[in-house]
Amino acid sequence: MRIWNLTPHAMHYDDGLIQRTFPSEGALRLTQLDEPDEAIDGLATVRSRYGTTTGLPDGIGAGDVILVSTLLGDAWPTSERPEGVIVLVPDTGATCKRDETGRIVSVSRFIRK
Repeated sequence: MRIWNLTPHAMHYDDGLIQRTFPSEGALRLTQLDEPDEAIDGLATVRSRYGTTTGLPDGIGAGDVILVSTLLGDAWPTSERPEGVIVLVPDTGATCKRDETGRIVSVSRFIRK
């Protein structure tokens, strides 16, 4: 089993007992398909839907864990994922640690997708 961080930045985990940093190993992305929609009070709007993933590195196999963004974890169909992988997204809710400006410093758990 290998843990792959496929977000564009390092991900820090700290649950008070275990501290780990997962450096970025690339950025798994979803193609975004936009359709123009009606302007609201002069503001341009679109309706977006998500297509295929790009940036999946070679070498990912059954039993591996892939750390991805919440958007990708929610929108990536299970049928299009490598067989046997576990997809996790950071839990950025009340249990994560933030700095004085509100930026996330670390998460203390992940959400399975």
